Amino acid sequence: MSRKSKSSKSKADKQVKSGESTGRSAPADNERNTHANNEGGIAESSSSFDSDDIMPAEGSSTDKLVAVNVVDKGCTGTTAGLINLDRDMVLSDQQYQAVRNVVNDVLASTQITNTVANINRRVTTLGTNVEAHGSHLDSLGMSVTAIGATIETLSTNVAAIDVAAIDDNMKTLDAAIENQGERTNTLERQVATVETHRRALTSRIDRGHNEINAKIDDLTNRMDSLHITNNEVIQNNEQGLKTHGNRLRDFTTEYDRRITRVASTMTEEFTGINQKVDQLRAEFTELRDVIRDLRNYKAQLRNDTDELRNDVRRLCNELRKTPNEIAQIRNDTAQGRNNMVHIRQPAVAREVALLPRPQVSAREEFAAPRRRAGRIIQMPVQYPDGMVRYQLFEEDDLALPRQDPQQAPMGYGYPRQEDRSDDPRYKRLRED
Repeated sequence: MSRKSKSSKSKADKQVKSGESTGRSAPADNERNTHANNEGGIAESSSSFDSDDIMPAEGSSTDKLVAVNVVDKGCTGTTAGLINLDRDMVLSDQQYQAVRNVVNDVLASTQITNTVANINRRVTTLGTNVEAHGSHLDSLGMSVTAIGATIETLSTNVAAIDVAAIDDNMKTLDAAIENQGERTNTLERQVATVETHRRALTSRIDRGHNEINAKIDDLTNRMDSLHITNNEVIQNNEQGLKTHGNRLRDFTTEYDRRITRVASTMTEEFTGINQKVDQLRAEFTELRDVIRDLRNYKAQLRNDTDELRNDVRRLCNELRKTPNEIAQIRNDTAQGRNNMVHIRQPAVAREVALLPRPQVSAREEFAAPRRRAGRIIQMPVQYPDGMVRYQLFEEDDLALPRQDPQQAPMGYGYPRQEDRSDDPRYKRLRED
């Protein structure tokens, strides 16, 4: 028997066995493969494609059969046509190896194509990100310009703020907050007292209702007993029963009227107490809002004062220049102070008065100071370096004996001979 006939026989036997084991015949598989060829190749699937799916049939080493379960994933139509071989075909070793090589080449080209597509998508995404970063850089540039303008405006506003006025406002706010705290504590005590009275009145009303209900039940029982014995009483003494019934009816009417009056009186008192409690609660809420606003304003003033102090320190560092420049700055400052007007603060009843420069020596000026009752005045003070500077003093401080002006330390006013630092009336103000 020839080689081809032997292979055909073994193939026919395997087809019969395959039909018996799987319940379908070989022609059915041929029809399925033919239908796949007519549709343009094997349908695409989500499973992986490998050249190992082409398995050699059992038999001789030279005759190979292409397995039926070949799955194409990503192959082209031409390659699929090469792979979708008839089940009855017999391949030699060279043909089988050629088919495997074609499948491996297709797999490699498919993987390269997918990799190139992924690279193209990533390049497109990177281009979009670069454009977005460019627009963000433009926005950041405009934001930096706006921040610079805002900083200049803030510098102008900080230079226009009066540090002394802010300090006085902070002291006034501290006093106002303390007063508001005391008033809040008083209101809390009043609210607690009203709540105690309200609870006591509520308990009284409840006890009154209970007593009234008990008396009503007693009267109802008595009325029932009278109705039960009504016929007997009428038979015995009809006139006396009528008189007794009239008295009882009058008593019941009067008692109902009294009960109604007491209930209405208690209701009116309870309503008045509730209104007073609501009024106190509303006032307490308003006070809490005012205290919160005052605390916020105090914190804001403290922050502004810190910023101004930093600016003053910076300006002082800048003013440390040559002696000629310092003398010119001092002359300009003295001239500006002479041109100042009296400043009256709206929240604090204090006034800072600038004294004119008399044509006398510093000793004569100090010997006859200008005094104002209950106010803070500014006096000239001569320092050991020969400069005359103006300082703020309270009137009580001016009334104290002082040392010789020539013995005053540099950078301070005239010291007191007595140590009264603990007395709040002799508190020295901060230098201007």
